[in-house]
Amino acid sequence: MATPNEIHNQQINLGIYRQTLADMLRQQAMQGTAYAQPALLATIRDSRHNIARIKGILRSWGIAADDHPDDTDPTLTPRTATPTPVAPAASFQFNGPIHAGNLNVGGTQTIQRQDITMGNTYNGGDNFSGSNFSGAIVNIRATLSNVTQSIGSLNHGSADDKQQLAALVEQLRDALSTAPADVQEDVEVVAEQTKDLLDKASKEKPNKKLVMISAEGLTKAAENLGAALPAVLSLVPQIILTVQKMLPA
Repeated sequence: MATPNEIHNQQINLGIYRQTLADMLRQQAMQGTAYAQPALLATIRDSRHNIARIKGILRSWGIAADDHPDDTDPTLTPRTATPTPVAPAASFQFNGPIHAGNLNVGGTQTIQRQDITMGNTYNGGDNFSGSNFSGAIVNIRATLSNVTQSIGSLNHGSADDKQQLAALVEQLRDALSTAPADVQEDVEVVAEQTKDLLDKASKEKPNKKLVMISAEGLTKAAENLGAALPAVLSLVPQIILTVQKMLPA
Protein backbone atom coordinates (compact mmCIF):
# COMPACT_ATOMS: atom_id res chain seq x y z
CA MET A 1 0.00 0.00 0.00
CA ALA A 2 1.37 3.41 -0.95
CA THR A 3 2.19 5.90 1.80
CA PRO A 4 0.51 9.33 1.93
CA ASN A 5 3.87 10.89 0.99
CA GLU A 6 4.20 8.67 -2.10
CA ILE A 7 0.66 9.52 -3.17
CA HIS A 8 1.30 13.22 -2.66
CA ASN A 9 4.52 13.10 -4.69
CA GLN A 10 2.74 11.46 -7.62
CA GLN A 11 -0.06 14.04 -7.47
CA ILE A 12 2.52 16.84 -7.55
CA ASN A 13 4.26 15.25 -10.54
CA LEU A 14 0.90 14.89 -12.31
CA GLY A 15 0.20 18.59 -11.85
CA ILE A 16 3.65 19.55 -13.14
CA TYR A 17 3.34 17.41 -16.27
CA ARG A 18 -0.10 18.87 -16.94
CA GLN A 19 1.27 22.40 -16.60
CA THR A 20 4.11 21.56 -18.99
CA LEU A 21 1.61 20.04 -21.43
CA ALA A 22 -0.60 23.14 -21.27
CA ASP A 23 2.37 25.41 -22.00
CA MET A 24 3.50 23.25 -24.92
CA LEU A 25 -0.02 23.12 -26.39
CA ARG A 26 -0.18 26.92 -26.29
CA GLN A 27 3.12 27.10 -28.16
CA GLN A 28 1.83 24.57 -30.69
CA ALA A 29 -1.29 26.68 -31.23
CA MET A 30 0.85 29.75 -31.89
CA GLN A 31 3.16 27.92 -34.30
CA GLY A 32 0.39 26.04 -36.05
CA THR A 33 0.13 22.24 -36.02
CA ALA A 34 1.65 21.87 -39.47
CA TYR A 35 4.70 23.97 -38.54
CA ALA A 36 5.26 22.85 -34.96
CA GLN A 37 8.88 22.00 -34.17
CA PRO A 38 9.72 18.30 -33.71
CA ALA A 39 11.14 19.00 -30.24
CA LEU A 40 7.86 20.64 -29.21
CA LEU A 41 5.82 17.68 -30.45
CA ALA A 42 8.16 15.27 -28.66
CA THR A 43 7.67 17.15 -25.39
CA ILE A 44 3.88 17.00 -25.83
CA ARG A 45 4.02 13.24 -26.43
CA ASP A 46 6.34 12.73 -23.46
CA SER A 47 4.10 14.79 -21.16
CA ARG A 48 1.02 12.81 -22.17
CA HIS A 49 2.88 9.54 -21.69
CA ASN A 50 3.89 10.52 -18.16
CA ILE A 51 0.40 11.79 -17.32
CA ALA A 52 -1.05 8.42 -18.34
CA ARG A 53 1.65 6.59 -16.38
CA ILE A 54 1.04 8.56 -13.18
CA LYS A 55 -2.74 8.23 -13.44
CA GLY A 56 -2.25 4.49 -13.78
CA ILE A 57 -0.07 4.42 -10.66
CA LEU A 58 -2.57 6.43 -8.62
CA ARG A 59 -5.53 4.32 -9.74
CA SER A 60 -3.65 1.11 -8.94
CA TRP A 61 -3.38 2.48 -5.40
CA GLY A 62 -7.13 3.15 -5.29
CA ILE A 63 -6.66 6.93 -5.60
CA ALA A 64 -8.96 8.87 -7.94
CA ALA A 65 -7.21 10.50 -10.90
CA ASP A 66 -9.48 12.59 -13.10
CA ASP A 67 -9.09 12.67 -16.87
CA HIS A 68 -8.50 16.09 -18.41
CA PRO A 69 -9.43 16.82 -22.04
CA ASP A 70 -5.80 17.51 -23.00
CA ASP A 71 -4.43 14.33 -21.41
CA THR A 72 -4.79 12.44 -24.69
CA ASP A 73 -4.24 13.37 -28.31
CA PRO A 74 -7.70 14.08 -29.81
CA THR A 75 -6.45 13.17 -33.29
CA LEU A 76 -5.80 9.58 -32.26
CA THR A 77 -8.65 7.08 -32.26
CA PRO A 78 -8.52 3.79 -30.39
CA ARG A 79 -7.82 0.81 -32.59
CA THR A 80 -8.75 -2.76 -31.99
CA ALA A 81 -5.62 -4.75 -31.60
CA THR A 82 -5.10 -7.43 -34.21
CA PRO A 83 -4.36 -10.79 -32.58
CA THR A 84 -0.84 -11.95 -33.22
CA PRO A 85 -0.87 -15.21 -35.19
CA VAL A 86 0.34 -18.13 -33.14
CA ALA A 87 2.83 -20.29 -34.95
CA PRO A 88 2.03 -24.01 -34.95
CA ALA A 89 3.97 -26.01 -32.46
CA ALA A 90 7.14 -27.45 -33.92
CA SER A 91 7.55 -31.21 -34.04
CA PHE A 92 10.88 -33.02 -33.83
CA GLN A 93 11.98 -36.56 -34.51
CA PHE A 94 14.83 -37.94 -32.45
CA ASN A 95 16.87 -41.05 -33.20
CA GLY A 96 18.25 -41.59 -29.71
CA PRO A 97 16.75 -42.04 -26.27
CA ILE A 98 15.71 -39.00 -24.21
CA HIS A 99 16.66 -38.99 -20.53
CA ALA A 100 15.71 -36.53 -17.84
CA GLY A 101 18.14 -33.65 -18.05
CA ASN A 102 19.86 -35.09 -21.17
CA LEU A 103 19.00 -35.09 -24.82
CA ASN A 104 20.81 -37.48 -27.17
CA VAL A 105 20.24 -36.66 -30.80
CA GLY A 106 21.43 -38.98 -33.55
CA GLY A 107 24.08 -37.66 -35.91
CA THR A 108 26.84 -35.15 -35.46
CA GLN A 109 25.90 -31.73 -34.12
CA THR A 110 28.19 -28.71 -34.41
CA ILE A 111 27.61 -25.75 -32.13
CA GLN A 112 29.64 -22.64 -32.62
CA ARG A 113 29.97 -19.94 -30.01
CA GLN A 114 29.22 -16.42 -31.17
CA ASP A 115 30.36 -13.49 -29.07
CA ILE A 116 28.19 -10.43 -29.53
CA THR A 117 29.55 -7.03 -28.57
CA MET A 118 26.88 -4.52 -27.78
CA GLY A 119 27.49 -0.87 -28.55
CA ASN A 120 26.32 0.50 -25.20
CA THR A 121 26.87 -0.58 -21.63
CA TYR A 122 24.86 0.91 -18.80
CA ASN A 123 25.85 0.07 -15.26
CA GLY A 124 23.08 1.90 -13.46
CA GLY A 125 22.87 5.40 -12.07
CA ASP A 126 24.62 7.91 -14.28
CA ASN A 127 27.64 5.81 -15.26
CA PHE A 128 27.95 4.94 -18.92
CA SER A 129 30.78 2.91 -20.44
CA GLY A 130 31.59 2.60 -24.13
CA SER A 131 28.34 4.23 -25.13
CA ASN A 132 27.26 7.10 -27.32
CA PHE A 133 26.30 9.22 -24.35
CA SER A 134 28.68 12.15 -24.10
CA GLY A 135 30.58 12.83 -20.91
CA ALA A 136 28.98 16.27 -20.77
CA ILE A 137 25.45 14.87 -20.58
CA VAL A 138 26.51 12.41 -17.88
CA ASN A 139 28.00 15.28 -15.87
CA ILE A 140 24.85 17.34 -16.31
CA ARG A 141 22.68 14.49 -15.07
CA ALA A 142 24.99 14.03 -12.09
CA THR A 143 24.93 17.75 -11.30
CA LEU A 144 21.14 17.99 -11.30
CA SER A 145 20.74 14.66 -9.48
CA ASN A 146 22.89 16.09 -6.68
CA VAL A 147 20.76 19.24 -6.69
CA THR A 148 17.58 17.17 -6.38
CA GLN A 149 18.98 15.18 -3.47
CA SER A 150 20.03 18.34 -1.62
CA ILE A 151 16.63 20.06 -1.87
CA GLY A 152 15.27 18.19 1.13
CA SER A 153 17.89 19.81 3.36
CA LEU A 154 17.07 23.40 2.32
CA ASN A 155 16.70 25.75 5.26
CA HIS A 156 13.55 27.36 3.92
CA GLY A 157 10.22 26.35 2.41
CA SER A 158 7.53 23.86 3.27
CA ALA A 159 7.73 20.14 2.62
CA ASP A 160 5.28 20.56 -0.27
CA ASP A 161 7.42 23.28 -1.84
CA LYS A 162 10.52 21.11 -1.56
CA GLN A 163 8.74 18.15 -3.16
CA GLN A 164 7.50 20.30 -6.02
CA LEU A 165 10.95 21.82 -6.56
CA ALA A 166 12.59 18.38 -6.57
CA ALA A 167 10.06 17.12 -9.12
CA LEU A 168 10.67 20.15 -11.36
CA VAL A 169 14.45 19.72 -11.24
CA GLU A 170 14.07 16.02 -12.08
CA GLN A 171 12.00 16.90 -15.12
CA LEU A 172 14.55 19.51 -16.16
CA ARG A 173 17.32 16.92 -15.84
CA ASP A 174 15.41 14.47 -18.02
CA ALA A 175 14.66 17.16 -20.62
CA LEU A 176 18.30 18.27 -20.81
CA SER A 177 19.41 14.67 -21.27
CA THR A 178 17.61 14.56 -24.63
CA ALA A 179 19.41 17.61 -26.04
CA PRO A 180 21.19 17.27 -29.41
CA ALA A 181 24.96 17.57 -29.46
CA ASP A 182 25.01 21.00 -31.12
CA VAL A 183 23.43 22.71 -28.07
CA GLN A 184 25.51 20.97 -25.43
CA GLU A 185 27.16 24.17 -24.24
CA ASP A 186 23.75 25.79 -23.69
CA VAL A 187 22.64 22.68 -21.80
CA GLU A 188 25.64 22.95 -19.47
CA VAL A 189 24.84 26.60 -18.80
CA VAL A 190 21.24 25.76 -17.80
CA ALA A 191 22.41 22.99 -15.47
CA GLU A 192 25.07 25.14 -13.81
CA GLN A 193 22.73 28.14 -13.49
CA THR A 194 20.12 25.90 -11.84
CA LYS A 195 22.71 24.65 -9.37
CA ASP A 196 23.87 28.21 -8.68
CA LEU A 197 20.30 29.37 -8.05
CA LEU A 198 19.67 26.56 -5.56
CA ASP A 199 23.04 27.10 -3.87
CA LYS A 200 22.29 30.78 -3.26
CA ALA A 201 18.72 30.09 -2.13
CA SER A 202 19.84 27.43 0.35
CA LYS A 203 21.97 29.81 2.43
CA GLU A 204 20.87 30.29 6.02
CA LYS A 205 20.26 33.95 5.20
CA PRO A 206 19.97 34.05 1.41
CA ASN A 207 20.79 37.31 -0.37
CA LYS A 208 17.64 37.92 -2.39
CA LYS A 209 19.45 40.17 -4.88
CA LEU A 210 21.98 37.45 -5.64
CA VAL A 211 19.15 34.93 -5.97
CA MET A 212 17.42 37.21 -8.47
CA ILE A 213 20.65 37.63 -10.46
CA SER A 214 20.97 33.85 -10.68
CA ALA A 215 17.31 33.58 -11.67
CA GLU A 216 17.83 36.10 -14.48
CA GLY A 217 20.86 34.17 -15.70
CA LEU A 218 18.89 30.91 -15.67
CA THR A 219 16.01 32.53 -17.56
CA LYS A 220 18.40 33.80 -20.27
CA ALA A 221 20.07 30.38 -20.53
CA ALA A 222 16.64 28.73 -20.93
CA GLU A 223 15.70 31.18 -23.69
CA ASN A 224 18.88 30.29 -25.59
CA LEU A 225 17.92 26.63 -25.41
CA GLY A 226 14.20 27.03 -26.00
CA ALA A 227 14.22 26.34 -29.74
CA ALA A 228 15.88 22.94 -29.24
CA LEU A 229 14.15 22.00 -25.98
CA PRO A 230 10.80 23.80 -25.57
CA ALA A 231 10.09 22.03 -22.27
CA VAL A 232 12.91 24.01 -20.65
CA LEU A 233 11.01 27.25 -21.31
CA SER A 234 8.14 25.88 -19.25
CA LEU A 235 10.11 24.24 -16.45
CA VAL A 236 12.60 27.02 -15.64
CA PRO A 237 9.97 29.69 -14.74
CA GLN A 238 8.25 27.16 -12.47
CA ILE A 239 11.57 26.40 -10.75
CA ILE A 240 12.28 30.10 -10.22
CA LEU A 241 8.79 30.82 -8.87
CA THR A 242 9.01 27.90 -6.45
CA VAL A 243 12.42 29.04 -5.20
CA GLN A 244 11.17 32.61 -4.71
CA LYS A 245 8.17 31.32 -2.76
CA MET A 246 10.50 29.38 -0.46
CA LEU A 247 12.69 32.37 0.46
CA PRO A 248 12.19 33.79 3.96
CA ALA A 249 10.29 37.07 4.22
